Amino acid sequence: MAASDVDGDILSLSAPVLPVWLSFDTATGALFGTPGNAEVCRHDVTLQVTDGTVTIEQSFVLTVIFKDLDGDTIPDSWELAYGLDPTLDNRSVDSDNDGLLDVDEYLMGSSPRDLDTDGDGLPDLVEQRNGTDPSVDNATFTDTDGDALPDLYEIAMGLDETVANGVFTDSDGDGLSDYREYLLGLDPLVDNSMDLDSDGDGLLDQVETAVGLDPNNPADAVADHDHDGLTAREEIAQGTLPTLDNRLFSDFDGDGLPDQTEILAGTDPAGDNRASDCDSDGVSDLVEYLNGTLTTANAALTDSDADGLSDLYEVANGLDPQVANDPRADSDGDALSDLYEYLNGLDPQVDNRLDPDSDGDGISDTLESLLGLDPLDATDAAGDPDGDGIATIVEIASGTSPLIDNATLLDSDGDGITDLSEWLSGLDPEFDNTLTDSDGDGITDMQEYANGTLSTPNEQIVDADNDGLPDLWEVASGLDPAVDNRFTDVDADGMSDVAEYLLGTNPLNVDSDGDGISDGVDPDPLDGAVVIASDGDVGGDGEVAVEDALTALRMAMGFVTASETERHHADVAPLINGVPAPDGEVTAADALVILRKAIGLVSF
Repeated sequence: MAASDVDGDILSLSAPVLPVWLSFDTATGALFGTPGNAEVCRHDVTLQVTDGTVTIEQSFVLTVIFKDLDGDTIPDSWELAYGLDPTLDNRSVDSDNDGLLDVDEYLMGSSPRDLDTDGDGLPDLVEQRNGTDPSVDNATFTDTDGDALPDLYEIAMGLDETVANGVFTDSDGDGLSDYREYLLGLDPLVDNSMDLDSDGDGLLDQVETAVGLDPNNPADAVADHDHDGLTAREEIAQGTLPTLDNRLFSDFDGDGLPDQTEILAGTDPAGDNRASDCDSDGVSDLVEYLNGTLTTANAALTDSDADGLSDLYEVANGLDPQVANDPRADSDGDALSDLYEYLNGLDPQVDNRLDPDSDGDGISDTLESLLGLDPLDATDAAGDPDGDGIATIVEIASGTSPLIDNATLLDSDGDGITDLSEWLSGLDPEFDNTLTDSDGDGITDMQEYANGTLSTPNEQIVDADNDGLPDLWEVASGLDPAVDNRFTDVDADGMSDVAEYLLGTNPLNVDSDGDGISDGVDPDPLDGAVVIASDGDVGGDGEVAVEDALTALRMAMGFVTASETERHHADVAPLINGVPAPDGEVTAADALVILRKAIGLVSF
């Protein structure tokens, strides 16, 4: 700044408005200073000169932009600070191979040279997905042993937070890894192979929650909640909602016969029965219904032994209708009780652990039918039928009902913060956040929620194209955050991109765990263990021949030493309803079954 006075008065220079990084020399009038990345913006500057009587002021705007030689939107100073080349475009580079591109690390404030910038035990990628700050030690989420299970969770569940539980560790032997149970909010030391039926009423907790029943009240199953003459168990078995009165207007198949009437008459409420004659008296069911003479004695609902399984079902599936089955009995050993399989239309003698998901949207066909969704339409997983701002598949994964607006009422963990607020802020709606401070500002999340200052939306779920997939995840996964991926399956593996995001699989990899099974049909797409089929193909040539039977016989007699793979292929006996039920041993019975298959007497 330069100034002069015509009559020679002494002038005083000053700078009343100045950014903190800029200095002003009052003797020379010079401005000097070096801005940092944080100063990239417009700054107001005001300079003054006075002779003690008259003061002149000059204001202007100083604009600071960061230097970016390679045009990759990352400041050169940041690249140099982390030992990167400022002349190399780093938008598609992942310098530390942690799954996050350098440009994403810059935006998140994490190091492109460190897998865990804040050293809290959670890799930067995990923190990005969890919505936590990768540059701040998240004490709540500290993971001392690096097994992806937070210390607080392991301590609360009776696990050792200093001993790593591998991704595939299954402490309670229920078929769900400890990590999967953590994600689902289950106890890794409690056998959940029944898929949690807390009250033992034959209806899974997940199903009861989804249709608005109490998973801890066994009386729910036999109650008639909508007063339509059908118990909740009967309605769920037939695919109708137990909280919706089906008497007067519900006619699923549009044949003129109300669903309730068809169920009681033993006909299918999902099939057109206008021309059916269930009592074989020569008068159609529709005419009898209109005349009030349609029988209500439904043999399909008769249950002589009062075990919850109809006589017809027990006879058809090889059970005794005169001997009560424990509701938790599991004839086929697939971890689904016979009662559950009956209610869901499954075979109690066939392993149904792969509970089919025809459209690959992450929701089983059974549950979709109960919720009124289309099991052949993958797009409904991303829908929001109750309009509470939470996608159907997210509600199911969180244990809330996609048919009930949870926006203002539901608080699953009872911490005083609604599930929707927690979800939007990147918090776990199943974890007590009363004392947590997710943004590290010294104010608890509970206090911020009460004051209306709880951060939302969370960077974790910023979604420019409103497709249910966070932009950061889409960029990290190689998808375009500006393209709607709700209805796409980029890698054509049978699993929608939305389902891949929720399950943690790779939307650009047909087989995320590399076990040779496409994600869309893999019962556990993150478990790379390869399951060897018990198919009788001992030689592994794709065909079952007499030679395979002879080899199995020699194995049974101890004449040959077989590999573990060969033994798995040979272990096919006994057959239950025509399906192999391996017993862990290769005997002459296995050889006989393989021989029968080789000559065409059996097929499996």
